[in-house]
Amino acid sequence: HDELLLRAPTLARSPTGARVLRYALGQNLFEGERERLIRSLVPHAAELAGEKNGSRLLRALLEEAQTRAEVAELEAALISHTASLACSEAGVLVVSTLLAYPHATQQTHTALIAALRPRALELASDSHAYHVLQSCLLLTNKSKLLSESELSCSVREEQYRLADALIVQSESLATDTFGSCVLQAALFYPVPARATALERLVDRSDELARCVYGNHVLQHVIAHASSEQRHRACSLLATHAVELASNTHASFALQGALRASTRAESEPLYNVLVAAAATLATHRISSIVLQQLLRCTPVDERVALIDAHMLPHVADLLCSDSAIFVLTDCAAVSPAMVEAIRVQQRQLERTIDEFAASAESTLVFPGRMSAYLRKRAHVFVRRRYGRGLLTMSIGKTDELRVLHIFKSDGAHARLPENAPHADATSLQLDGRFAPISNGARRSNGLALIVDGETLDEMRSEVVAQDASRQGSMQNSLSELLNRIYNNSARV
Repeated sequence: HDELLLRAPTLARSPTGARVLRYALGQNLFEGERERLIRSLVPHAAELAGEKNGSRLLRALLEEAQTRAEVAELEAALISHTASLACSEAGVLVVSTLLAYPHATQQTHTALIAALRPRALELASDSHAYHVLQSCLLLTNKSKLLSESELSCSVREEQYRLADALIVQSESLATDTFGSCVLQAALFYPVPARATALERLVDRSDELARCVYGNHVLQHVIAHASSEQRHRACSLLATHAVELASNTHASFALQGALRASTRAESEPLYNVLVAAAATLATHRISSIVLQQLLRCTPVDERVALIDAHMLPHVADLLCSDSAIFVLTDCAAVSPAMVEAIRVQQRQLERTIDEFAASAESTLVFPGRMSAYLRKRAHVFVRRRYGRGLLTMSIGKTDELRVLHIFKSDGAHARLPENAPHADATSLQLDGRFAPISNGARRSNGLALIVDGETLDEMRSEVVAQDASRQGSMQNSLSELLNRIYNNSARV
């Protein structure tokens, strides 16, 4: 034991030595030897805290200490180097432990925050230290040693000073990767510099909304700003609201502004978004902003909004995958929207019925259809016509996919005899091969992803069949469908 304690600073730097010391600390140290071990490490505390193995040992000493007196000297040695330790990967873990270990007192927290404050701006932009600053700003009275009034006199004063030092530099921190997180925590404190900082950040609403980090700061600013500031922020965002709604980052800022503001405060932004509701609904990002707008609108006004701005465009909206989610929300409150959707569905079904009764062998739906409508068509055909008709969604991507309906006696198709089991890449149509992407998948029925030239060949072969061969082609596509379902691993 004496030899271990004598060489403790050296052993703590190696993986094996640190492990031995941790085991001795937990199992075999006699009375008084724990204090000797800690005292031998105190002169080297700053160096050890910055190393991986030494950091683990120091954290174990702090967390497993029996009394505060055991680690008082170690705590003081570490606090004096807090700012530098917070910038290292291993050191920041030790500083975090100092904030939360069982024997940490209000004096510990006060000393830590005071040591970090002179370098607050530098630390806020550091990938390790920013987390410590956040923890200091969001620190609560977890200790039972001091009352709330004593907390206000000690820790609270240092927290306010730290927040003030950070908010003064809010313009540079607002768009920083890590500084933006710290700034949001600092804005909780009503320090004198906050009013000016909020004014300047609101004036940069359009810029912050487009920033991957600034949009979160802007949401926080709007939530804590005055009514007048929120109104001005919404007015600035309304200038390019339609463009911002389609931006991945700005869409979050718009949603935050709608949530945090009253109707009167968000009136300029609200009016612009409502006027462009039909356009917003068809975009993947802006449709989410529109859904938030609908949720923030009272039910009676929401129905009027839907009937005035969405109902006239229901036919076009049903062709957009993004708009389907908006239409679902609209249909939940508007009976007129429900009826309009049913009318479009019945029109689709009538088109299929007319094709089934005609002499045509192939039906190709012009234009783009949403996955919802394609699924409705698949289900309708399967339930009403069974194997008499075959539906296929053909196209390279979801945006280009077109719904085709074939009659079972209108084409001859079969799987090649020597098709590999692992990744079949082709189908044979009348002796010719149509390449299929390895990414082909079944979606809402049977989806084949083929190129445009092959699709034209398939159409011509299906439509222009020789009458003398019709007998041998009976039910060939139905057989193909059965084989594909039974051998799904091959397609």
